[in-house]
Amino acid sequence: MRQLVGWRVRKWSGNRVKGGPFAGMRYGEAAICSELSPKLIGCYERELTWVLQEIRLLQPEVIINAGAAEGYYAVGVIFAGIARQVIAFETLASARALISGLARMNHVSEERLVLKATCTADALESCLQTASVPVVIMDVEGHEVFLLDPARVKSLSQTYVLAEMHDCILQGMTDAITAKMAATHHITRIVSEPRSQADTACSDFLFSILPQRWRLLAVSEERPGPMTWLWMKPKIVSPPAR
Repeated sequence: MRQLVGWRVRKWSGNRVKGGPFAGMRYGEAAICSELSPKLIGCYERELTWVLQEIRLLQPEVIINAGAAEGYYAVGVIFAGIARQVIAFETLASARALISGLARMNHVSEERLVLKATCTADALESCLQTASVPVVIMDVEGHEVFLLDPARVKSLSQTYVLAEMHDCILQGMTDAITAKMAATHHITRIVSEPRSQADTACSDFLFSILPQRWRLLAVSEERPGPMTWLWMKPKIVSPPAR
């Protein structure tokens, strides 16, 4: 049934994101480690929409996206005019190929979207050192606990960070990262909300006559449970070098 629902959403959307911060972005036929339909409908990780609005106001020249999957955020923040350039880290070669394809669909050049493989502490530090308003969007399946450590990545102390937590993989990581970053950052915890019928807005007739429990499959992100994100804003920001 999920396949049928997903097929109707793809037909209705024409493989374009229909709502949310990246509305209008062309999209592919696959998603990596996530569900495709919520992205096309525009309700994927809707809890973070206000954070993306705050990031837009920062006017960052570059955003570092660690754990870019198929490119929803990596291409999306460029498409939406939130950042001029993205440095995207993604370990899977198959996912990097999807990112490249998504960039081409949306006329994002290689100069604006720089693809790299695994994000290490040294690689992250190298990227942050040259950024005038450093911003990181991170989703690396538990490795956040190793990367989000100001003792290892010095420039994090003045970096804006939005990171998905994975306590389901590494118990206690949210508290551990909060403890590491609290001295240098104001930290907001964001918790996922259940999806409802209101999230299933879709003008496709065949979709609209499906039973509600089937329509809800289209907006389900298939999480193992409630998710948490940390939005971390540096307490002290040095002025950009001139």
